[in-house]
Amino acid sequence: AGPVGSDAFVSRGRFGVVDLGAGPTVFGQAQSGEGSVTLDSLPRRYDPQWADPATAWGFQAKLGNVVGSFVRQVLAPDVAFDALDWSSKVIVPVVVLRDHLAYDPLEPGHENSIDVKRIQVEVRKLALPGQEIEVITGLQSLLEHERIAVAVSRATRSDTVHESYMGRFVPKAKKLLDSKVLFKELAGSGDYLAAGLIAASPVWSHTNFPDFFDDKGKQLDGGAAGHRLSIKSAAGVRVLPVFVLSLHGDRPVMGPAGDEEVALLDGELPVAATKDAVVVIQRPISRVPVPFYASGKSSTISLNDATPSILAGLAAALGGVVPPHSRYSQLHRKRGSDFLWAHGYSPFGPFANSSGLGEVVADKALYNSIVSRLDASLERVGESILAMDAFSDKFLFDPLGESLEAARPPGWLDSARVREEEKHKGAASLAYQTIKLLHEEVVKLEDLFSRGSESLYVLDRDKAHALANEIFTKASAFHAHAARTLQGAQQALECCGVSHAVLPRYQMTNVAQVVLVVIIVLCMVGLAVFLHPPQRAPKRVRPVVH
Repeated sequence: AGPVGSDAFVSRGRFGVVDLGAGPTVFGQAQSGEGSVTLDSLPRRYDPQWADPATAWGFQAKLGNVVGSFVRQVLAPDVAFDALDWSSKVIVPVVVLRDHLAYDPLEPGHENSIDVKRIQVEVRKLALPGQEIEVITGLQSLLEHERIAVAVSRATRSDTVHESYMGRFVPKAKKLLDSKVLFKELAGSGDYLAAGLIAASPVWSHTNFPDFFDDKGKQLDGGAAGHRLSIKSAAGVRVLPVFVLSLHGDRPVMGPAGDEEVALLDGELPVAATKDAVVVIQRPISRVPVPFYASGKSSTISLNDATPSILAGLAAALGGVVPPHSRYSQLHRKRGSDFLWAHGYSPFGPFANSSGLGEVVADKALYNSIVSRLDASLERVGESILAMDAFSDKFLFDPLGESLEAARPPGWLDSARVREEEKHKGAASLAYQTIKLLHEEVVKLEDLFSRGSESLYVLDRDKAHALANEIFTKASAFHAHAARTLQGAQQALECCGVSHAVLPRYQMTNVAQVVLVVIIVLCMVGLAVFLHPPQRAPKRVRPVVH
């Protein structure tokens, strides 16, 4: 599992385990109370408040919340990157850059060894149906690559913290590596090193990058620059470099508990990943403090074996898998944490350090690929629909007439057809014909999207993956076809001018105007009579004669 025990953990299969009678255990991230596992994170069986049958609903509610968190964090988490790569073949060059000669991380048999065979077996679990993933390794000296050494130096930062020492707050500088700066600096060097590893094997070069060679099998000229161009232009082949920085030269700082404090990526973990590369830190140190705690003590991790960190980085870069303790909150518009499921069979640290990928991680990589393709397809179709809408506004609607009086009718294509038929006496215009044909293709794509969502709902992974590929292909073709069609129709309609006229709201005849004036005059006379009535003369009193 991890450095400490837990009441809940992720298994190697497709399920999680919760022990309501164990613990309680307390752990989480230091300097941040969000997502920490506390005494109230799980409903305990031995808690006296659940003995009363009247409070059983509270126990069930908390247990339901635990199940919901497992679904959100483990079974259906977020996707790390918005657009994943779907190459038919992936080459993973593991490049070890060391600044020492103390040991060889690629040589098996010692505590600082990288289990390359294990990585080759586990990374194939992330492969999509029909996809090949190959791992190659290489050992380089960091001192021989000035650009990478400068990149590591530029990415080094210092974070000042204040710690309590003998009743006083003492400022202390902690080093860290900024992953964003490091990836930016490594962007140009990654292709150079990866191309060198691939070109070192004639079989690999000729099989995966045939443009390395001419018709007679002789390697083409161009050096490293030529290799970079070949790698970038190779269709269907993706190169994902993994940089392992085996650092031993600088002296670590001793912590208050005897631990050795070293620079980690972003000050938290020894691994960081993007869609294009993975960076891992390896050191011959078994106890490195990290900003996490467990059971009232500061947590430490081991940097000897870089195998779990490499697998975690590849899971994120290849499959878009996020750690089980991380999730983006739409409500708060930021990334949140929940460490309840941070333990178990997972390579994501700091509380889990397994050198293997469970079935849940492999499933997430496949589902992330399906969701990513559907999202990319939907985005392309949406762009085309917006272009169709803009075309319709210009050639099929009257934006200065009807749109000022009322909202746009929901059936815009039908309304356009009726107006165009009335205008052209039954013959549809070029603008309407163009929109109608594109609309029919949109309806077909909508049916494919419905079938794809149904396959995801019934957990038919193979069918969903096949439909996602088909939808993405047809959506891309529709996006290009719609752009060409609308552009051609617009060029054909440039010969004609589009004019807009604001129609008056009312059209009254002369008789109606006279009647309206007479009614207004009569109303005014009646109002004046009502307000000022005529005064009557007083009645005379007849005298009475007695």
